[in-house]
Amino acid sequence: FVAFSLLFPHEIDFDDLTFPDKSYEPNKIRDIIKIDGVLDEEYWLNADSINDFIQVMPNLLSLPTRKTVVKVLYDDENIYFGIVLNQKMEDISYKIGNYDDFENTFESNSDYFIVELDAQNKHDTSYGFAVNASNIKADYMIYSNESGSIDDYWNAEWNSAVSVNENNWTIEICIPFKALRFSNIENQNWGLNFIRYFKENNEMLIWSLVPSLKDKIISQYGHLINLKIRY
Repeated sequence: FVAFSLLFPHEIDFDDLTFPDKSYEPNKIRDIIKIDGVLDEEYWLNADSINDFIQVMPNLLSLPTRKTVVKVLYDDENIYFGIVLNQKMEDISYKIGNYDDFENTFESNSDYFIVELDAQNKHDTSYGFAVNASNIKADYMIYSNESGSIDDYWNAEWNSAVSVNENNWTIEICIPFKALRFSNIENQNWGLNFIRYFKENNEMLIWSLVPSLKDKIISQYGHLINLKIRY
């Protein structure tokens, strides 16, 4: 897992760098989304895109060498993520392995994408959901804002699917709200971050980055805003 404090060279004064706060308002839907790795439902086509990722390795703060597009939807029971990852088919790194075996199946062994959610927006607890190019899943809990405070034994019931074509691969994720702990207020904002790794360039990307908080994890997050969940 990413330890942000290890990614930042100490000789650079990151306190002088400023990055915009990132937020995304997902569309609420009424119909069922089929989790098949194909984002062909009209809801996906009409959703706004997230594509402003930042490289954290090997070239910190550089532009990514591959495009990543994320869309988010939700209904009264689930939150959905549709992710399109630009990569030529022959350059994708696959790895079959066991559920939750991040060290052997994910880390530097395959291309993968992670969704992290601070559903209470308190900057003290977050849930991570990882999917690799072989559609192997892993999940975990970050139980404090400090780097390295990760509970890999936390597990949840959620679904994903992957499809691959000539120029990209696509992930579709469905996370039931019952797998998360969140408040019961009518209008909610959640912390949110995304991480992408692809082995071809040993490249890691992140969506929201706050260098001045380099020793933190959850404080780095952007936000999902104006979620209206029937509790």
